[in-house]
Amino acid sequence: MLEEQLKDLVKQEQDALSAIQDLTDEIAESYLDSIDAAKDALDEHIDQYERINDLIEHNVKLTELLYGDKGYDTLNKYYDLQKQNNMNTLQTLKQQEEYWRSRMQNEVVGSEAWKKFKENLDDAVDAVNSKLEDMLDNLTTQFEKKLAAAVERVNNKLTGGLGTSYLDEQWDYLNNYDDYFLDTYNATTGIEDVTRAYQ
Repeated sequence: MLEEQLKDLVKQEQDALSAIQDLTDEIAESYLDSIDAAKDALDEHIDQYERINDLIEHNVKLTELLYGDKGYDTLNKYYDLQKQNNMNTLQTLKQQEEYWRSRMQNEVVGSEAWKKFKENLDDAVDAVNSKLEDMLDNLTTQFEKKLAAAVERVNNKLTGGLGTSYLDEQWDYLNNYDDYFLDTYNATTGIEDVTRAYQ
């Protein structure tokens, strides 16, 4: 009887240890799932910024289709909105990077959680770098458009809205007329000199 009670106690202890192990595994799995859920939530937040950026780019394309490169003021408004959206996106991405870095530092190096945090950190660093490149491209485009707008405004003020091509044509016409006049003058002067020489 004592032996049976001892066997029952050992079995109960093994069952309890097995239940504890199952619970520990379940907690670890839930923890890893919570990391994935946090990543998904953060990615969804960034996706909203990207959706806004896509809408702004769509409006820029529509403006260019409607006005060509002449819709400077409207385009500049969209570029300013895009710049602000990109700054917000970059700030959020940097916050994500810091979040994953701090979480990774609290884990045992090489553990499953550490590996997930490391992977998420690497993704965040790549996203920050990519966003910086996009921002530089957008700023370059914005600068080019603003420069073109300034040149056109100066051009219109200097030419009375006629444009430099009209001034080029007029310049060529005047040069040709001056050449013709000078040739005619030289010919007339030459004839007078010859006439005087023979008189």
